[in-house]
Amino acid sequence: MNNLHIEAESTYFDDGNVPAVDDQVWLYPADCSLIVDKNALHVLLSGYNDYWYCVYRNYTTAAGREEDFGLVAETMVRSIVNNMEELYQSGARNFMIMGMHDKTKLPEAINHLKEMKDAYTTLIQQHIHYLSEYITTFQNKINDTTVYLLSA
Repeated sequence: MNNLHIEAESTYFDDGNVPAVDDQVWLYPADCSLIVDKNALHVLLSGYNDYWYCVYRNYTTAAGREEDFGLVAETMVRSIVNNMEELYQSGARNFMIMGMHDKTKLPEAINHLKEMKDAYTTLIQQHIHYLSEYITTFQNKINDTTVYLLSA
């Protein structure tokens, strides 16, 4: 698999300094100075900003961009599973993974061009495909976990 790194971007705070999910997962056991409770439910949701960034940086579904979207979605999902594996190594055994919602239904997308809505739809379809595949592989490899996959 290609190693594509998608930078986290946030405008929530003035300085934009919100740690990416990968960083939050890495900081979690270190920052808490504790052993992760194996009975706790660890909820992971990521991807919205990444897909927003992809679409707003003038990616379209025209001219073979579907392959690019597949790479973006696969990279995003691989990151989620990597985060699960990191948490597993820290002691976590119960996970809830949130699926990606239909971004074309959000208020910010109502007035988008059809091309942008199509881009979102392609990304989400790819995300759902890879998430199901990678979570199944994770569960087959590591059988002492419980993973709840919620569709949005």
